[in-house]
Amino acid sequence: MSARMDQMIKAQGKRPMGSPPNCPTRSVNGNTRHEVVPEEGIQQVQLKSIRLEFPRFNRDDPIGWVYKANQFFNFHNTPAQHRLFIASFHMEGKAITWYQELEEIGILTNWEAFVKAL
Repeated sequence: MSARMDQMIKAQGKRPMGSPPNCPTRSVNGNTRHEVVPEEGIQQVQLKSIRLEFPRFNRDDPIGWVYKANQFFNFHNTPAQHRLFIASFHMEGKAITWYQELEEIGILTNWEAFVKAL
C-alpha cells in the first residue's frame, strides 16, 4: 500500500505530507524514507535519539560520578570549555558548597582542575 501511495504522489508531482520541502525520498523495502541533503558548505548534524540524564553529585562516590560525567560528555561530544559549567548545575548538598568555595578562590578553572581537586 505504501508503495502504491508513493506512486500516486509521484504521479501527481507532490511530496508526501509531513516531509520537509526539497526533501528527496527513496523507498527501501516498501517503506519511504526522507533523506535530508545538506546544502553545499553546511555541515549536517546527526541528532541523538537517546536521552541521557547527567548524574547528580552529593559527595558520594566521586570516582564513579566522574566516570559517569565523562561518559555523558563523550556521548554528547561536549566541548571541554562547557564541562565544568554543566557539572556545576548538578552539585547538591555539601558538594555545591565545596564547589562554590573553590570557585571563588580560583582553583576551579576547567574540568581537569575540578577532577583533580575532587
